[in-house]
Amino acid sequence: RSSDLQTMKSANVTGGDLASPYGYMRAPWNLNPVPYVTRYHKLCGVAPEDMYKEAIKQFTDYKWPTCASHWQLTWGYSSWYEWVWGSSYLPHGPVHSWIGGVGGGDANGG
Repeated sequence: RSSDLQTMKSANVTGGDLASPYGYMRAPWNLNPVPYVTRYHKLCGVAPEDMYKEAIKQFTDYKWPTCASHWQLTWGYSSWYEWVWGSSYLPHGPVHSWIGGVGGGDANGG
């Protein structure tokens, strides 16, 4: 579906103040030098579904967010500090691995 889909360069977009270090229309902290839309299927050589196996799923941060984790994020914190730390993990963090992956963590670039 997104095979060979190129990412735009910041200069090609009106008001393109923010760009990756390589000039692509990505987040400023995105260090992907490839000019194409990229998805990874593993983090440090391990696929998210491998970490989600029944025997170990209570110990991983790769859980798909649940209604309960969203409720906790919305109503379960009493301070901004707690919310920021809580939102970095469930439900926000694992979604990156499930929908696009994280690259560059192993010797093969995956």
